[in-house]
Amino acid sequence: PLRDFDIICFSISFELDYLRIPALLESHGVSSWWEERSGGDPLVLAGGIAPSLNPEPIAPFIDAFLIGEFEDMAVNFVAVLPTLLDDDLSRETRLSRLMESVHGVYVPRFSHAVATVPAFCRHVEIAPMSKIITRDSVFSGMHLVETTRGCGQGCRFCAAGFAYRPPRRWPKEAVLSAIEHARENRAESIGLIGLESVDNALLDDLMDFMMKGGFRLAFSSLRADKITQGFAALLSTSGTRTATIAAEAGSDRLRRVINKRLGEDEILTAADTLLSAGIPNLKMYFMLGLPTEDDEDIEDACALIEKVRDIMLRCGRKKGGLGTLTVSFSTFVPKPFTPFALEGQASLYVLKRRRELLRRRLKCLSNVRLQLDSLREARSQAILSRGDRRLAPAIYRSSKEGFNLEKAVKATGVEVDKYIENMVEKDAVFPWEHISPRVGKAYLMEEYKRAITQCETKECLLMGCKRCGACEDV
Repeated sequence: PLRDFDIICFSISFELDYLRIPALLESHGVSSWWEERSGGDPLVLAGGIAPSLNPEPIAPFIDAFLIGEFEDMAVNFVAVLPTLLDDDLSRETRLSRLMESVHGVYVPRFSHAVATVPAFCRHVEIAPMSKIITRDSVFSGMHLVETTRGCGQGCRFCAAGFAYRPPRRWPKEAVLSAIEHARENRAESIGLIGLESVDNALLDDLMDFMMKGGFRLAFSSLRADKITQGFAALLSTSGTRTATIAAEAGSDRLRRVINKRLGEDEILTAADTLLSAGIPNLKMYFMLGLPTEDDEDIEDACALIEKVRDIMLRCGRKKGGLGTLTVSFSTFVPKPFTPFALEGQASLYVLKRRRELLRRRLKCLSNVRLQLDSLREARSQAILSRGDRRLAPAIYRSSKEGFNLEKAVKATGVEVDKYIENMVEKDAVFPWEHISPRVGKAYLMEEYKRAITQCETKECLLMGCKRCGACEDV
């Protein structure tokens, strides 16, 4: 039984998983609230990117958070385990020793007047990779390998792009060593994580290595301006049937606002290169409700989709088969430690109307499939992303009663609009400000101003420049 363990550790990648924690704990006889746990109860710890951005909504449930990248904490954490398992010590003493011994630990029951500096991994000998390969998973039979951590492109909506600064390219030898383990794990394919910041020379070496090893290749997405004819040919030869282009926004103007730094011509060229190489299907990712977005941006997105579809039809007719263009629109969620943390989420009325615009414009396009996310989940994510401890009773209630967070928030007397629709005041103190990020608040404010004026910012120089402050101690 879960309550018989000394320590329970959660690794949380998504804010919506907060809603499962209370029910999971209590179904195994562990109180959700740290205040109600006694000396013999398990210590409940949590880490991962979601609480590393903002742990406050679930702070009343968690004894201690491990903020940042665990590789930098692992040795000291293992060393302090005997103390954490010592039942002769009070819970407070054990948690104090954990804070003293491990960099990046935040204990909610203690004052957070002192900033918690997230742990940061500087070097690896073998790139992070899958340790367990199974067909019973989302990435069935796939050996995942991290080629880089973080992304220096500077998209202003992207939490990972700022939380993981400076981006790190793992050495080629470290990446190839990790790929070699795919043979031992009997993986069917290799999934590369972090291709956004890989230089073309390393990318060519990786492709050549995998092709010679007979592995199929998978990756989430690649910047359109990095897709070469050689890379597209390797994808096609390795059996790739679908490739993804992340356009994010429909117009060049809106891409300047979010700092995507991709023109329509580059997107169309990338689509042509992939389809001409024999890859039959494409996916395109967009966001809906971005700051400064208007109806004209939606029309521009539909026009861009139609142009890509026309390229697909032309290439498909030459090769004797038509593929499918899947276009996915995800609702913008303001995230901590990004320039757009200041922005509210678009209202339900606006989001519903623009989704209907998309449906009307795209329904007549053959071979185009539209995917829209759940508005309820997007609003819940926005509440949790910028929430504080006042949300804990609502999280507890929704966990026990069916996961309708917005309804639970209203039932507990907390104002939903505080977290979603209203733009946060520029001089406001955020709930997550006791986390001390590598990127300074002044830089994020400056990036927000540049977004509103459609000014682009160049990508990171990868552990070298001094613009945002992330490289000060690297």
